[in-house]
Amino acid sequence: MKRFNNSKITLQLVAFLVALMLTDGSTNADFTFGSALPLPDPINVPGRGSADLTMTADGLEVYFVSIDRPGEYGGGDIWCCRRESLDDDWGPATNLGPKVNTSACESTPSISADGLELYFSDTSPFGAPNRPGGFGGGDIWVTRRASRTDAWAVPINLGSRINTSSMETYPDISYDGLSLYYSGGDLWVTTRPTKDDSWGAPIRVNGAVNTGAWEGFPNISPDERALLFYSDRPGGHGGMDIYISIRSRLSDPWAAPVNLGPGINTPFYDISPSFSPDGSVLYFSRGDSPGWAAPFTSARLP
Repeated sequence: MKRFNNSKITLQLVAFLVALMLTDGSTNADFTFGSALPLPDPINVPGRGSADLTMTADGLEVYFVSIDRPGEYGGGDIWCCRRESLDDDWGPATNLGPKVNTSACESTPSISADGLELYFSDTSPFGAPNRPGGFGGGDIWVTRRASRTDAWAVPINLGSRINTSSMETYPDISYDGLSLYYSGGDLWVTTRPTKDDSWGAPIRVNGAVNTGAWEGFPNISPDERALLFYSDRPGGHGGMDIYISIRSRLSDPWAAPVNLGPGINTPFYDISPSFSPDGSVLYFSRGDSPGWAAPFTSARLP
């Protein structure tokens, strides 16, 4: 594809065991990472791009972005795989179809815990167009369905309270569905009293998270006391690195982020981190060459 300068994009999804213990009133920031092994076909397909994994709370549906996969509608589409139980293999990858996917780049999906809301952005580092009807620069959208067996509805733009003429991307919906984290260079969060209410005015994530460097792809743990993201801030291993910030109580500011270290971060692009529903596994995308248009590889913890 011309927009990739003929590079083969093979974004990698990688899973590691995370020993992160968060207890009332105290935080233990020790981590134990297992060896990475590739996530299987049909999530990773040789010569195709797969990234930005998000999973329903029951672990039975996984959504991800794939680039240049046969059957796509444009510059990157959202796909889904399902399985009957946690012990089963993933079923075939299904494109979400032309209501959700367009000639734009639909990317960075985040599925709600109940599987009824899917947030995503239309931002692409590869020059794909934005969806019609947005505010410019890349926006955040949501599609909904009445039940897990229903089709996804036509996506709705989150509107001018969230989206601007600049870039808004990397949405992440909290487990309770009442907080939405996203990136516009800095990390932001918007909240709502109930799932039936509109999102409130966004604020920058507090504490020591934002630095003026690029902070992207926030992912909040199920208990909302650990926040993953990636950044090109000084002091990393090169390219983009994955960091984690923790807090003991929800009312506390976020602590100074910790680089996840050379076992995960490389001189290239290590991006798109996300927790598994139980918080025990970390998925992310890894590149093996500099830049966005580099070939990427993939791995997973058994």
